[in-house]
Amino acid sequence: MNNPNRIVVLTLALLLIAVTFVWPAGNLSDSEHWAWSENAGWLNFKTTHGGVTVHASHLSGYLWGENIGWVKLGADAGGPYGNTTANNWGVNRDGLGDLSGYGWSENAGWVNFGPTHGGVHVNALTGDLSGFAWAENLGFVHLANPAPAYEVQLVVPQLPLVMTTDPEASTWSSVATVDVEWSGASGNDLGLGYSFLFDTSSSTAPDATIDLVHASDPHSSTSAALADGEDHWFHLSSCDSVGNCSPVAHRGPFFIDNTAPRVALVHTVPDTGDGQLRDGEVTRASITQLYVSLDEVVADDGGGALPGDVTNLANWLLVGAGPDGVMNTASCTAAAGDDVTLVVDQVAWDSPTTTARLGINGGIDLARGRYRLLACSAIVDHVGNPLDGDGDGIGGDDFVLEWTVSADNLLSNPNLDQNLAGWDLSSGAEIIFGVDDAGEAPTSGSVAMSNLTGAAHELWVSQCIVVDDSQGHYAEARVWMDSGIGTAPQAYAEVIWYDAAACGGVVLGTGVTPPVVGDTGVGWKRFGGWMATPPGSVSAHVSFVLSASGSADFEANLDDLLLIEMLYGDGFEWGTTDAWSAATP
Repeated sequence: MNNPNRIVVLTLALLLIAVTFVWPAGNLSDSEHWAWSENAGWLNFKTTHGGVTVHASHLSGYLWGENIGWVKLGADAGGPYGNTTANNWGVNRDGLGDLSGYGWSENAGWVNFGPTHGGVHVNALTGDLSGFAWAENLGFVHLANPAPAYEVQLVVPQLPLVMTTDPEASTWSSVATVDVEWSGASGNDLGLGYSFLFDTSSSTAPDATIDLVHASDPHSSTSAALADGEDHWFHLSSCDSVGNCSPVAHRGPFFIDNTAPRVALVHTVPDTGDGQLRDGEVTRASITQLYVSLDEVVADDGGGALPGDVTNLANWLLVGAGPDGVMNTASCTAAAGDDVTLVVDQVAWDSPTTTARLGINGGIDLARGRYRLLACSAIVDHVGNPLDGDGDGIGGDDFVLEWTVSADNLLSNPNLDQNLAGWDLSSGAEIIFGVDDAGEAPTSGSVAMSNLTGAAHELWVSQCIVVDDSQGHYAEARVWMDSGIGTAPQAYAEVIWYDAAACGGVVLGTGVTPPVVGDTGVGWKRFGGWMATPPGSVSAHVSFVLSASGSADFEANLDDLLLIEMLYGDGFEWGTTDAWSAATP
């Protein structure tokens, strides 16, 4: 039951020292502090001039018995105790609440709190001590009994009755900190304090170190600046000064988004060639739509009616340079100088791709000139962070993008965004509007052609346009063909010039671009070429042709149809000299 050798060693050691009485406050219940021994009677664990203190790892202080006097539960050096010398004996408490080690009475000798056939346990939640201690001279000491009812009870600190947070849990906030306030906690005679922390786990238990001593309610804490995320938590325990703590209160998760939205990129219908319209770019693309991709979801709660909605037309400004050729507009306030405001017809928000799709200029492609698009700082994300237009990490400024269109497309409805309006068709059955777009734009389409007869013939779409005979012409389009063979059909552009208006009078000449031949595989291919304009030309019939000569059935799509005036065949006026040579076209 006991270790006789250890008791002998400790007894001899104690003969050499005097027991010093120190009267700690204790942390036991004012009413539940009695144990019973058949041989010693009642034992009081909380006396008027002393008492027992239950620490997280050991016990200290004194209990009193009328028949045996004082029982000291630990050496003055403090615990936890080694129970090997005169300076380190005492009663220990392990992480499960089980007690071990020895107390000492001048009259009764050693009291073992962890005997082989007994033992004392402390319930960390209720504070109840239960079980039996043992003394050679006293027998068992019973710490709890239902009838007659008695027990020894630690007063465990209790959590606050009220706890509030700002922001509320599971609610998005643009403020990077979380405020927590609480009231109504209770403690014991050793005082009360709070241990708490913020982290990204839902079940963390704070240690027993007191971070805030209890004073007057309410008490509060504010987190440090938290990173953006949906996994921030607050954890709080009420503790006394010797490591006894309440169960943990967890609050969260808190959702933080303190980052202002930014424009990731702008791309166009049609694509300018690399999937992005860059600031300062020069392009000959016939732009009819602008896609503005942001780096996060932004607000569209009112469907365009609320001030911060990305679909609110007031949050977009598109201007072109006026007669002075200078872009003067620098903010969303209004067009400045002689800049010309162009209409933003509609804005559709696609949340999965975080893209605003802008229909502009009544669907008419932008003419040759300089342009500037502004996305206004009034656009906010889902928690109210305003647009960071200049990308400096601070929201509240407009996004500005400038570019130049280098040529006028003489064709109408060149991108086939909604239909085939403006185009003459060789066959109403074999040529229809197609939903596939060369740039994969979901708000644009193409000309869809199919050979339903299997016989050799040509399919085409065409327009008659007014021309300037002092300029050459460059025709271009993109094509996708599924023919099953590599030699047919052929896709090309054809221009026929006339000496009278409305493609009437005498034919002055015909030009044809180099073709794309046969199946194009999974991708689209571009065809095009420059043609000299015959002198005296007034109008031209422009056709984009699929020649099914000798081929089997096929399917094909044409898109991004272009005809521009070009003085030189090598494209000097496109804004580059990359292809410039001395060769005469």
